[in-house]
Amino acid sequence: MGLPTSIETLLIGNVVEGARIEFKTSWMPEASLKTICAFANDIDNWGGGYIVLGVKEENGRPVLPVEGIPVSQVDGMMKDLLNKCNLIQPRYLPVVAPVEYQGKTLIVIWAPGGDVRPYSSPDNFTYLKAKAVASKERTYFIRKMASTVKPSQHELNELYSLSNKVPFDDRVNHQAEMTDLNINLIRQYLSAVGSSMVKDLDSRPLEKICEDMGICNTMPEYRKPKNVGLMFFSDEPEKFFPYAQIDVVAFPKGLGGDEIDEQTFKGPLDQQLKDALRYISNNYIQRKIIKHPDRAEADHIYNYPYAALEEALANAVYHKAYDVREPIEVRIEEDKIEIVSYPGPVYSVTREQLKDYRVSNRRYRNRRIGEFLKELHLTEGRNTGFKKILDAIKRNGSPLPEFETDKEHSYFISRIFVHPAFISDVEDEKKIGKTEVINPENGKTEVINPKKGKIEVITEVINDGINRLRGENDGINDGINPEKAKIDGINPENGKIDGINDGIKSKLSHIAVKKRERIEKLLEIINENPSVASDLIAIQLGISRPTAERYLAELRRMEIIRREGSNKSGKWRIL
Repeated sequence: MGLPTSIETLLIGNVVEGARIEFKTSWMPEASLKTICAFANDIDNWGGGYIVLGVKEENGRPVLPVEGIPVSQVDGMMKDLLNKCNLIQPRYLPVVAPVEYQGKTLIVIWAPGGDVRPYSSPDNFTYLKAKAVASKERTYFIRKMASTVKPSQHELNELYSLSNKVPFDDRVNHQAEMTDLNINLIRQYLSAVGSSMVKDLDSRPLEKICEDMGICNTMPEYRKPKNVGLMFFSDEPEKFFPYAQIDVVAFPKGLGGDEIDEQTFKGPLDQQLKDALRYISNNYIQRKIIKHPDRAEADHIYNYPYAALEEALANAVYHKAYDVREPIEVRIEEDKIEIVSYPGPVYSVTREQLKDYRVSNRRYRNRRIGEFLKELHLTEGRNTGFKKILDAIKRNGSPLPEFETDKEHSYFISRIFVHPAFISDVEDEKKIGKTEVINPENGKTEVINPKKGKIEVITEVINDGINRLRGENDGINDGINPEKAKIDGINPENGKIDGINDGIKSKLSHIAVKKRERIEKLLEIINENPSVASDLIAIQLGISRPTAERYLAELRRMEIIRREGSNKSGKWRIL
C-alpha cells in the first residue's frame, strides 16, 4: 500500500503543516499509538497526519541528514506497529510503508481522519522483558497545535458529535460508480505530487489504488467513489455537484454598461482553478514599467497582483460548500475584482476578524479538498492564505483588500482593488517617469507615452462616476426623497412598489434582465410582507430556495435591504 505523497515533501516541503507531522528516531508504542489515535480522531478536520520513523526532530523540524532505521529492525518494527494499532478502538489501521531516502530506510505512518470517530487507545504501557504491555484503561486523544493531548470535556463532546458528521467531501457518493473516476487524471495527479503509487497503476486494481488514496470506500462488495474523488478525478464533476464551477464575469464598460464578458470553467477542481486563473491572467492582468531618470532600476507594478488573486480564488475553491448549488463567481469591475462564494466562512470566523485580517480558523469545511490542493501547491497551509494575499498586495503597492460576510455567514467575498496607477485620471499624469507595457500580440515592451515626466494610464477602465479606489457610488441614495425620507416610487396608498427608485435601479443595472426582473419582484414581495421567509419567496418567484437565499444575500451586500431581528421573528427592510 502506497503513500499519497513523497518522503521529500514530508521532510523538506511545506505542503503538509508541521502540526500534522511528527518525526521520531524509532517506534515507541506508547507515544506513537496516542498520536496515531489523535490523527484518526481529526477533531479539526485537518485530514489526519504523518509519523516518520528514523528521523530525529529538533524544534518541530527534521534533523538532516536522517539517521534511518537499521534494515534488520524494519520487519519486526512494522509487525509490532500493526499489532499495537489493533489496540485502537473502534478498529483503525493506518497506512504504513518503508521508504528509502538518501541511502537510509525510513518508516512512514499515514493516519488519515477515520470514518467512525471517536477513537481511543490504551492509556499507558508497562514494559515486561522489553515488551510493551497495554493497560486496560482507555483514553481518547486529540491534536492541539503540534501536540497530542487528552481532550477536555467540551472537546470530548465535540468528538462524539463528529461521529455523525463526516465532511461532505469525504462522504461516499451512492449515485456514482467507480467507472466515473478517470485513471488518467489519477495518474497525472500521482505523478505531479511524486507519489510512489504511480508505478503501481498498471499492476494493481484501480479500486485498490483509489482505496489507498482515500477516494473510495473500503467495501469490496459495494465499491463506491467518495465525493472528493469525483471532484478531482471525474471528467464532469458537475454531473454530481451542480454548479461546481467558476464563473468569470467582466464588465468592460462598467456596471451600467451594455457589455458583459462571461466565461464558465468546469471540470476537475484543480483544472478549473488553473484554467480560470490563466484566463484572468491573460485577459485582465496588466503590467506597467516605470523608469526613473535618477536611477537605473525601474518599478514594475500590476493592476492586480497575480499571487493575491491566485490565493483568493484557491481559497474559494477550498472552502465552498459543494452541496450548495451556487457557482464561485469572479466579478471583474472597473476598479476591483470580487470573488464570491457560498456559503460564508465557518462560524468560528467573525466579521471583526475579517476586517482586521487576523483570521485563525480551527475547523475546516473541506479537509480532503484542502489536502489535494496543497499537494498540488495550489493553496497555502492552514491560516496562511490571508497573509499571502496581504503580502502580495503590499509588495505591489495596491490598496488593502476587503473580506466580507454577513451575520448569517451566507456568502463570502474577497475584494481586491486596482492599483491607483491604473486609474484613468488627469492627476495620474503628474507622476514622474514614463510608462511601458507588454504588448500581448508580440510580447515586446512598448512605450505608451514617450513624453518625459508623465505617466499615461494603460487602459481607461475607471468611470469617473465611481468613487476612486473603493468603487463607491456617491449617488447611491439619489432616489431617496430627502424631505420625506421615503423611497420615491412607493405608492403611499397601498404601500406597493410602483417603480424602483433611481438609486436601486443604478445598483441593479448590471444584472441580466431576467434576473433583475426576479429581484424587482422579490423587492415587491418583501415590501408587501416584510416577515416573508425565503422558502415562500422561492415559491412565489418559481425558483429554488438556495437561489432565493442567494438573491437576498446579494441585495444585502448591495445595501438594498437589511434584516432586522432574528432569523425566525425578524423582518426585511428596504433601505
